[in-house]
Amino acid sequence: MSNYTHSQDLDSYLSGLFDGEGCIHARVNKTKTESQTFLKVCVHMRDKNLVSMFANRFGGKVHSKRNNGFNNKIIYMWEICGSSAIPALEVFSNLCIGKKPQAVMGLQLALLILANKRRTNMAEDGRRVRMRMLNPGEMERRIHLCGEITRLKRIDN
Repeated sequence: MSNYTHSQDLDSYLSGLFDGEGCIHARVNKTKTESQTFLKVCVHMRDKNLVSMFANRFGGKVHSKRNNGFNNKIIYMWEICGSSAIPALEVFSNLCIGKKPQAVMGLQLALLILANKRRTNMAEDGRRVRMRMLNPGEMERRIHLCGEITRLKRIDN
């Protein structure tokens, strides 16, 4: 008996669409007092039903905007950010072909973001406060991953 499911068909289909139409954006902003890592996985297409399939499967949001450069047609965008993108990146890192290296690095970055989210301190009044500062090794790893994702995007285009 096979363990193959309908969701595997959907994941393969969405991975193929993502390979052609998807994008992974990553950057690190550092200040003297804190550092922030931004990760966004997105797809932009003119077919709302296709874009909505990503949101139905992985979560995230669907937005629309008019694209003035393309006959003023409406473009639909699916976006999911940070550690919320882990389920999508797990699928894309396994099934994508062209964007596989970006998806693998995006997944590593999302897991680092999740690990930092889970790290908390207790304030004097008992509230849980997220730690903002990363150790130098973690920061260097994030900077490296963001740089590699950007480099691979340039190669992919």
